Amino acid sequence: MKNLKNDLVFCAQLNEQFVPTKEIDNGKFVRNPERPSRLSLVNKFLKAHFQEISVLDFPESVLMLAHEESYVSYIKKKSLDLIEGEYIPEVFFVDPIFDTGTPIKHETYDAAFQSVQATLTGIEHTLKTKNVSYVLTRPPGHHAMKRYGG
Repeated sequence: MKNLKNDLVFCAQLNEQFVPTKEIDNGKFVRNPERPSRLSLVNKFLKAHFQEISVLDFPESVLMLAHEESYVSYIKKKSLDLIEGEYIPEVFFVDPIFDTGTPIKHETYDAAFQSVQATLTGIEHTLKTKNVSYVLTRPPGHHAMKRYGG
């Protein structure tokens, strides 16, 4: 394979300390598929073929560019209040969450914020250099909206 080190850079934030154990699927508790091992082979490949850049530090205020402060505060407080175990959110207008597949753990807020920082690092690198950036991160944030998560 051609060495592509100069064609693409990547940054990774796997948040290996964040491992949800279960979710509710069709009314039953099942093993949550979201775990660091899902990305470890991709990370290994990227390290072998591309230049890795360090994740930059952004202020927490960047979260308010995508989310309402009440939602960010909810996730932060719920995460900090949980010392162990995980909380399966209630979806019937109790929690600002729309599914039961995203449990909240003590590490949730920090892991999500670190993922945002990695994503912003990739964006900033691409804007500055006009080169392609690839961001490998978890937990995935593709269910998060302005006022709700899932």
